[in-house]
Amino acid sequence: MRDFSHEFPATSDHTYLNTASCGLLSRTLTTWRHDHDQRLMEGGSMFRDLHKQHIREIRATIARFFSTSESNVALVPNFSFGWNTLLDGLPRDRKVLLLKGDYPSVNWPVEHRKFNTCYADIDEHMEQHIAQALETHRPDIFAISVVQYISGLKIDLQYLKDLKARFPDTLFVADGTQFLGTEVFDFDESPFDIIGASTYKWMLAGYGNAFFMIKDSAKQRIAPIAIGFNSADAKFSKENDIEFVGRLEPGHQDTLNYGSIAQSI
Repeated sequence: MRDFSHEFPATSDHTYLNTASCGLLSRTLTTWRHDHDQRLMEGGSMFRDLHKQHIREIRATIARFFSTSESNVALVPNFSFGWNTLLDGLPRDRKVLLLKGDYPSVNWPVEHRKFNTCYADIDEHMEQHIAQALETHRPDIFAISVVQYISGLKIDLQYLKDLKARFPDTLFVADGTQFLGTEVFDFDESPFDIIGASTYKWMLAGYGNAFFMIKDSAKQRIAPIAIGFNSADAKFSKENDIEFVGRLEPGHQDTLNYGSIAQSI
């Protein structure tokens, strides 16, 4: 890598400690983004006609980085959009376990849909509280931020893996916005059935881009209702035969923003 301060100019004048709020854009990524829009400006549809292959390559890059298959990756504009879309695919009688005081974009979409909701406390005994709540309430879904946005407290992933083995019928869902990009992460071997993340923090990919990874076992239990022509890969014949990821990608996909994830990786 070139000189760090050259690649991230903000570090030339600051000791930058706020990636948890806003990750920096690299000089290399900014150059790529400029070149992308230059080609769109000069080529119009001749450039845009290549977008389907580009989107597939972006999904494949994310899949390789997080050790899963391309078919498990959905590109969405932000975590909140994807989480709301997935929740709309669940019956309202489902019981959901949340952490009391977790990030509002995790908890509010559940609470405002009037699911049967139960809670575990966030403190130095958080793991034990979660285990007790799972044993007591037997929820259909457990949703959690891997890293807490207020305290920076990170859940023990091996502990969660042990809990998942004890409660295999509960869907484990994670917000990885404050986590993905900070360490090696293998989705297929993780305790999570679903994990999503906006990528403007530790993934250093800017705003307007995010992704979800969903295991096949979870796809069988959720039926998102979002739909658009892109859901069917712009084919009229596929209206009633849409793959799961298509339900999270109903409209035109932005190769600039989503391409920024792949470039950052």
